[in-house]
Amino acid sequence: MAQVTQANILPSMREATISYGIDGTTFATDLSGHSSSISPSGGDRETGEAYTFTGDTALMGYGKRTPTDYTIRIIYTENNTDPFQVVRAAYESATACYVRVSPKGGDAGEWLWTSSQGIFSLVPEPTGEAQSGDPVAVEAIFRCAYWTKTNAAS
Repeated sequence: MAQVTQANILPSMREATISYGIDGTTFATDLSGHSSSISPSGGDRETGEAYTFTGDTALMGYGKRTPTDYTIRIIYTENNTDPFQVVRAAYESATACYVRVSPKGGDAGEWLWTSSQGIFSLVPEPTGEAQSGDPVAVEAIFRCAYWTKTNAAS
């Protein structure tokens, strides 16, 4: 078996860009400077199984993919044009929107991951603990059907 060469330097999310937009092409609200994490849940493909009298293993089937929920940790601020306020307003008005993520920052030649049209299903009020010195953050949940990968234009 041939040995595969190991990569030495790989991208991290330290220079990622996360942005929000209403039309899917213009992402006017940059969430990057006010966000500290993004993580998915869901998006699983439905599967099924059946067993027959003559076989020893299952017959497998597959179905549709479930929606994906992305939890975005956004730093709370009270400026009406800052990301928390913009995203909270979209949540309160049930505005359909898009989210775009680029792990390496979105420069020419880098990948852009753009959501299908979705909604912020939760943007809670800020909470926290009295003794903490951490900036106040909320965990907003963005829900969509799928994501598309494209190459950033030059």
